[in-house]
Amino acid sequence: MTINVDILDPASVQAAITQLESYDLEARVDEICRRLADIGFATASAGFAGAIYDGTNDVRVTVEPIDNGYAIKANGQAVLFIEYGAGATFGYGHPRPEGYGPGTYNPRSRRWSSPYGWYYGTSRDLHHTYGNPPAAAMYHAEQDALRDVERIAEEVLNR
Repeated sequence: MTINVDILDPASVQAAITQLESYDLEARVDEICRRLADIGFATASAGFAGAIYDGTNDVRVTVEPIDNGYAIKANGQAVLFIEYGAGATFGYGHPRPEGYGPGTYNPRSRRWSSPYGWYYGTSRDLHHTYGNPPAAAMYHAEQDALRDVERIAEEVLNR
């Protein structure tokens, strides 16, 4: 938004004041945050849904309003396994592990480190796995939103 004003002309100054008062900055900032959250939601949802994971993928991604913006949340038993990976074969490689990685979900269990994999499930329904690669769905959601901040802010603030 560009406001031209002649500071020596009271009518021009009043017109500039009127334009500024009609410019709802709070609503525009909220729109920027919401659009960025929508981008993150789409990326995270696709990342979790398309993840390679032997277990039950129960991850549910939501966007929730918080003070001064929105939070993208991933809930479910499989979130950490899918986001950060699991197992000695595939569990490494998340770009920002933040202290998570293979063996950190249950530090008492050392099955994750077996090069032969491990089994999970019930005695009637056993499944063998070597783990899964990190999907990094939330990491990629953050990267996509950061990539578009300037473009979205410019679109919203300049109309």
